[in-house]
Amino acid sequence: MNLIPSLLLAFQIFDFIPRPVTAEKLPETHFSEKGQGVLDIVARPAGMAGSVPRGATNIPMLRLDISPDCENDITLEGITLTHTGLGSVSDIEGVFLSTGQRRVTRVLGFDSGDKKARLRFSPPMKIPKCSAISMQAMINLSPDAKVASEHGVNLKSASDIQSTAKSIKISDRDPSERIIANPKQAGTITVNFLPLYGRLRYGRIETAARIKLSADNKSAHLLKKITLINQEDARDMNLTDMTLQTRSGTVLTRTAQRMHGKTVTLEFNPSYILRRNETLILLLKARVNGGPQRKVNFYLEEKNDLETRIYQGN
Repeated sequence: MNLIPSLLLAFQIFDFIPRPVTAEKLPETHFSEKGQGVLDIVARPAGMAGSVPRGATNIPMLRLDISPDCENDITLEGITLTHTGLGSVSDIEGVFLSTGQRRVTRVLGFDSGDKKARLRFSPPMKIPKCSAISMQAMINLSPDAKVASEHGVNLKSASDIQSTAKSIKISDRDPSERIIANPKQAGTITVNFLPLYGRLRYGRIETAARIKLSADNKSAHLLKKITLINQEDARDMNLTDMTLQTRSGTVLTRTAQRMHGKTVTLEFNPSYILRRNETLILLLKARVNGGPQRKVNFYLEEKNDLETRIYQGN
């Protein structure tokens, strides 16, 4: 996998318009000849609708509440989502699923023919029996989206769930919310990963990545959290006690105790205000527990892995 040297990130501003709740539809059930257990899914609006600037990202569109029966663990392999609304699918740069804590699929576009996006869990997501999880379908609106175009996301059929369940039941609570692209343009942040110099030394706190964030002149942003992936071989407990700091040593995030696989998520505490036209250099600090043969080369897999909100203050 090649290092992504620069990513242009766009962020969301919403003018929310409440929509009335309509009557629930009858559940739909899909049976498979293979598999075990029953999977219940409730699809509902994410609770947000209204006018959105072109170029906005991380827009929540659809909430899925997923629960297996109490007899069998269920593994989710994929979910197919359908674009709805009068706007063109080309107005949507991508759609993905998130648990709120992390993105659990890659970001994919909708097919221009059947208007579907076939999202895959990698690795497959195991849901223990008698438990429940919630996830949201999120979209990125293109900066070139047509003004006044209307967009929604739906889970059309129980057969759009790929899993190890024998029976899948979907209760559709009218997930028909729409967003409308307005003439505004969302602000952007450019992310660059700077080179590291020297080797990481065992048993010491070392700099494992250098990240440059640059805001444009359209808006200030609240940095919420960032998820980084190492594309070299250091993983799990090879790096511990991980934080993001400024060059002066100010710690900006909570401490991540370890990597999970090759991934680490760092939460800004409190949220950091990145002002208009500001450039911020972040140092990823970590205690090195692996030997000198363990290498690091962190990158941002998707632009949505830097989560922000528009800052409305002065």
